[in-house]
Order: sequence, then C-alpha cells, then structure tokens
Amino acid sequence: MSHTELSEVELQNLLDAITQRVVCDQEAVEGILRHYEANHEKLAPYARLIAHLHEVLVPQQPTSTFTHDLKRELIGQQQRSLFNWGGFPIRAQIAAVAAIVAGFILLLRRRSGAEIEMPDSLDIPALQQ
Repeated sequence: MSHTELSEVELQNLLDAITQRVVCDQEAVEGILRHYEANHEKLAPYARLIAHLHEVLVPQQPTSTFTHDLKRELIGQQQRSLFNWGGFPIRAQIAAVAAIVAGFILLLRRRSGAEIEMPDSLDIPALQQ
C-alpha cells in the first residue's frame, strides 16, 4: 500500500483512521504509518497533531440550561412570555414603559374626576374663545 503520493480521499481516510485509533486509546498509530512509509514524513506531523489535540481537548458535558435552550431554538419553540422586548433597543423599551405609565396615570385621573390644572401664564387663544 505504499504509494508515492496519496490522493485527497486516501489522505482523509488515513487521518480518520489515525484519529479513531487515538480516540480509542490504541497505540497502533505507528503501525498505520508503517503501511505508508513512502509518505511517513508527510503524515507524521498530522499524527502528532491528532495525538496532541486528543490530549489537550477535554470532553465537556453541556449544562441542562444550555441543552434546553438549544433544543428550543432548534425546534423553533417560542419563549413563553407576554411580550418580546428583546428586539427593541433599551431606549425604546424605556420610552414604551414611560408611555404606558403616563397613559395609566392619565386614565386614573380622568376616572377619578380630577381636573388637570392649567397654569395661568399659558396663553392659548383657541381655548379662550
């Protein structure tokens, strides 16, 4: 099996085999490389890189919150909230809350029968007729 030059597919298959051996904790990587002695110099850096990455990269378990959020995002479920404020800038959110509060206050004042007092210094010709 010693070819002078590996095709792209053969190289990918060889690197996959080396990766599988390293992941399965088998020390037979050198045995695989012996079959490709003509390309040993080309393949050795890849084998070292695969082994080093296997040592350095530690598998992590995702948190349950992350898993739940990812599942909801992937299947397209909406968050259960009355309003979706996330798409608005903070200034627009503050303005909307202020408008709601002001409207509520005006509504309460109108229902309670209290009149809005106008200052005497205002001259409004349309209202004086």
